[in-house]
Amino acid sequence: ECGTPGACCDDDTAGCTQEFEANCDGRFIGGAACDPDPFDPPCGEYHACPHEIVMWDDYGDGWNGGFIDVYVDGELVLAAVTLASGFGPESVFFEAATGATIQTIWTPGGSPCEASYCIYDGLGEELGCDGLGGVEPTGITVFGNCGPPVSAGLDITPGACPNPINRTSYDFLPVAVVGMGDFDVMEIDISTIRLSRADGVGGELAPYGGPPWPQTTFRDVATPFDGEPCDCHEAKDDGILDLSLKFSVQALVDVLDLAALDAGDEVELVVTGALLDGAAFMTTGDCIVIARPQSIRLWRAVP
Repeated sequence: ECGTPGACCDDDTAGCTQEFEANCDGRFIGGAACDPDPFDPPCGEYHACPHEIVMWDDYGDGWNGGFIDVYVDGELVLAAVTLASGFGPESVFFEAATGATIQTIWTPGGSPCEASYCIYDGLGEELGCDGLGGVEPTGITVFGNCGPPVSAGLDITPGACPNPINRTSYDFLPVAVVGMGDFDVMEIDISTIRLSRADGVGGELAPYGGPPWPQTTFRDVATPFDGEPCDCHEAKDDGILDLSLKFSVQALVDVLDLAALDAGDEVELVVTGALLDGAAFMTTGDCIVIARPQSIRLWRAVP
C-alpha cells in the first residue's frame, strides 16, 4: 500500500498525488492513505548501494546443493548463491536502491534445516533472516535501504543573481555542485549526475560531457548559500573545490518542459547522484527564471 517502502507520498497533504507519480518509477499507488513520514526525499531518484547476504551452515558441511536466487524489483541479480562448504559466515554482495523489493527464492539440497542466511542493507543493518534456529529456509522478501541521501549545495550560474534562462539560446547553463567542509565533490561519481525539477515535472538530464568544450570540471566557482531556494547571492569562489557542470539550454527546455511556462516564472531545480562509495546525494534547490528572449544575452559558459 502507499506508504510502505518504495511508495511515494506528498508530505504536505499526507496523501498520494499525481504530481509525484512521474518521478516514482512505478512505485506510486493512488487511492490510498499515505504514511505521514515516508522516505526522505519522499519521491525521487534513489541510487543503488551494496547490500550483503551472509550465509551459515549449522553442521559445517555447507548447503549440500541448496541455494538461493536473489531478485531486485523482479530482476534476477544473483543466481544459485550457496555456501559450498564449512560453517560460514560467507558473504555475497548485490546492488539495491532504497525501497527496492528484494526477494530470495530457496531451492533445498541435502539437510536443508542446517542452512541459514541474513540480508543486510547499505548501512550494515539487518533487513531479514531466513532459516535461523534449525528450521528450513523458505525465501524472504525485504526492502532495500541506502539511508538518507547526503545533502549538498547547488548554485546555478555561480556569481549571478537571479538566474535567467533564455529558452531560445543554444548555449549552456552553468551549474555548480558546491563543495563544503563536510562534502568533498571529488567523491562524486560523475556518471550518475542528473538535473531535474524539484516539483517532479518533466524528466532528468545528464550534464554535457564533451569533448569538445564545455566539459565537467572540478573548480572553485561557488560559495554555499543558506537561504530559500529561489533567493540567491552573487558570491563566487570560497577556497573550496566545486563540481562545475554544463547543461544544454535546448535540452533543458525539452526535458524539463520549460516551453509551457511564462516569462518571469521561477523553476526550482535539484541535482541528484551517487558518491563513489554508492551513497546517494541530493542538492538543495536553486531556481532559474524564465526570461524573454530579447531581455538577456545568451549565456556563455566558462570552459
